[in-house]
Amino acid sequence: MQSIPDRIKEIQRVAAKYHGHTRAELLGEQRGKSLQLAREAAMLAARRLPGTPSYPRLGDLFLRDHSCVLRSVRVAERLEAAEPWFGLLVARLELLGAE
Repeated sequence: MQSIPDRIKEIQRVAAKYHGHTRAELLGEQRGKSLQLAREAAMLAARRLPGTPSYPRLGDLFLRDHSCVLRSVRVAERLEAAEPWFGLLVARLELLGAE
């Protein structure tokens, strides 16, 4: 079984690719809508991993402050409830992380 950081890297890669970006772009400073959606989906899926790290550790893995991760997870939860396509993406990422 992969370590949690390795599973999160894979989640980041797939979320970025789904939106037409690279993992490096997802972790970068750009704030375009598609990048933000990819980040939010990846952060929510990473947060739901069994044995998930704390918000500060997730922040380190996403090159963000823990408060940014917390906000993104909350936004992603609302989006997941409102948009079926987003919920399907998060579910797919969660399955990927569980492997």
